[in-house]
Amino acid sequence: MGSLQDSDLLTDTKIAIKSLVISSPLGISLTKLCRDFEDIEGKEVPYKELGFATLTDLLKSMKDMVRPIFDANQSVTLFPVVDDSTAHITDLVANQSTKRLRARSAKRSKSLNRSVPKRRPVFTSQLRRSLQKPTTSQSTPRTPAVASNRPLRTPQNTPLNRSQISPAFTRVTPQTRSPHTSAQNPLKRPLNTSQRMDPRIAKRLNTTKDDEKEKTATESMVNGSGDTNAAAAKPAPPEPTPTPTKPFHMMQDQEVEALVSAVRLTTTVTSVADNAKNGIDPQMWSDIFSVEKVTDLKPMSIETNGMLAQKTVLRQPLKIGEYSLKISTRSDNRIFIPDGSELKYLHLPPAISQLSYDLNHGYDMVSDIHWGKPSNSKIDELLQWILRNRKKFMVAGELVPKELHTDFVCYRGLLAKIMTTPYETSHRWVICATKYRGTIYLCQFHESYPPPDDYYNKMSFGGFRFESFVTSYDPTIPPDPNDFDPDHHEYCAVMRSRLMAENVSHSLAFGAELDCVVPNLRENPGTLSNFVELKTTKVMAKEFQYRNFLKHKLLKWWAQSYLVGVPSIYCGYKDEKNVVKDVEQLKIESFPELCLEFWSANVCLNFLNKFLLHLKELVTIDDPNVVYQLAFQPHHDITCTRLVEPGDFQILPQWYIDEFAV
Repeated sequence: MGSLQDSDLLTDTKIAIKSLVISSPLGISLTKLCRDFEDIEGKEVPYKELGFATLTDLLKSMKDMVRPIFDANQSVTLFPVVDDSTAHITDLVANQSTKRLRARSAKRSKSLNRSVPKRRPVFTSQLRRSLQKPTTSQSTPRTPAVASNRPLRTPQNTPLNRSQISPAFTRVTPQTRSPHTSAQNPLKRPLNTSQRMDPRIAKRLNTTKDDEKEKTATESMVNGSGDTNAAAAKPAPPEPTPTPTKPFHMMQDQEVEALVSAVRLTTTVTSVADNAKNGIDPQMWSDIFSVEKVTDLKPMSIETNGMLAQKTVLRQPLKIGEYSLKISTRSDNRIFIPDGSELKYLHLPPAISQLSYDLNHGYDMVSDIHWGKPSNSKIDELLQWILRNRKKFMVAGELVPKELHTDFVCYRGLLAKIMTTPYETSHRWVICATKYRGTIYLCQFHESYPPPDDYYNKMSFGGFRFESFVTSYDPTIPPDPNDFDPDHHEYCAVMRSRLMAENVSHSLAFGAELDCVVPNLRENPGTLSNFVELKTTKVMAKEFQYRNFLKHKLLKWWAQSYLVGVPSIYCGYKDEKNVVKDVEQLKIESFPELCLEFWSANVCLNFLNKFLLHLKELVTIDDPNVVYQLAFQPHHDITCTRLVEPGDFQILPQWYIDEFAV
């Protein structure tokens, strides 16, 4: 009896939904569909009672009845899939006057419209007969031409690609599961949909003058109020940065030079040790963006007009070396190891859709560590490897390598940052460049961040904890979940490649930290075809979450993996308790087509070529003590400044210059 009742309930629900869709000549939105269904039936759409995890899953089972159409604003509207039994009804609805209907509805009050149940459409019985009546003809959609006949995404064990992810209802309400799980998987539940403000932003917004006074009083109590020398020993606050009293175009040359000199004298310079631990001082960071109008050289526009065409390609990256790093998370001590001893191997169970990796495990013991803190170690480890392997940069007929015969040396993260700059809307960056013996060395500098609150810090810790669950140093021994080392152990590869565009090319040598390698997977010589990256993300229960995932995360993941030739990513989906219960393999080559409406791979590569070409024109002085500083903030051009006295922005250390000159 239960199965018969469920069958009747499913039939009635589908009839009601299709009736509402057909009765709307201009289509119906998901919000209006849910509201009208509740007004007619007196209850919400019973998708859970029918065994569906979400309303999206129910609508996907009706792919022969309804079809979604997206407008320019990416809002979804449902249209009916018309067959022979309902074609005449659709024609009647389409030909009715919509102006008269809107005029009548405008006269009704909202309270009356919500309190009086709507009348069930008169053609419900016809739809019931058409559903129960077997038909041999396939349904022929009479929706607008933009409607797609592609099938809906099915939860099968297939890799991520555009034909399975982007069409139909997946973008309306992103699935809370991976393609590896079934539709009734009880492990995946929607997250709490209450929007949470970034704790750091909330903390800054809620800071008042009273909080500042309380903080000052607390610091004085900690330092000891009776100690008169404590106040004297406390350094005086830096002088405010001079600001111009009139527009720059009205200033004389002497006034501009005086202003620049005053700014340089009042710029706060932090020590190298503080920069290595905390990043660029906030005052110095602010000065970078405040004096750029006075000291900039030739700015670079971030316009991407004409960049959609494929004009730039990246040659297959080849690995020319490797090294390892051991980094203390508390003291920031870094140990360089000139081999691949820190290489890890991937270990995943056969059933990757029924996992339980608690990413909070062990956090209480290391909660004092700032896990999301950016590193300002410059490129010293990469330079150490270069000095040990200078012969790999030699050309034919050269006995002693006097130069690297390479246009640019940097880290992969810097190249990825440049590639994604055309789509960056919230973060700014500072990159410095210096030229030495024909090679331009690039280094990114980060702003110092205050220690985050426990929630944000725990999310950053979860990424490192996930790696410890699925990797080990032995390809035959799986990892021990209880054996977690809070220090960072990194395996780095040194890559060579060439960015080729029309009538120009750029040779690149860059270092890249890699997560792990797949054991027993055949490797193409010189490539990273057997390597994978490890990522985590929240289970997506809302449309805006899925759209942000495509727009932001997949862009950064693609740029990071594409530059080194890593073919795939293993993504762990974590729930509201920060527990990973599902892991999915994502193919990098499918990302550009999947995210075509948000970003273009051609734009990223063309912009990288534009940036490197601009650097070649800008960085002309071959002197390691002359540094060019490039600063970017969203919606502004990239500004350039030449630092005659770089200070902490010096890229090449003296030991590298001395040994390279030998």
